[in-house]
Amino acid sequence: MYKAFMLLEVEPGREDYILKESRKIEGVKVAHLVTGMYDIVLEVNTEEKGSLKNVVERVRAIEGIRSTQTLITIHSI
Repeated sequence: MYKAFMLLEVEPGREDYILKESRKIEGVKVAHLVTGMYDIVLEVNTEEKGSLKNVVERVRAIEGIRSTQTLITIHSI
C-alpha cells in the first residue's frame, strides 16, 4: 500500500470545486480544507506505485490548482 498527502495551493474561490473534483479521483480517500500555507490537503492511498503517480497527475490537472507538494509516507504508527 502506498500512502501520500498532497498539499494544494488553489486559486481563491475555487476551494469547494477542487474539493469535490478531487474526491471523484480513485485513490483520494479524504480531502481537507485547511488554513496556512496550503489550502487543501488530500490523503491518497493506492495499491501500486504507478497508481500513485496517476492520482497525482489527475489531481494536478484540476483547474484552479496553483501548486502542489506531495509527501509520500515512509512509515506510520
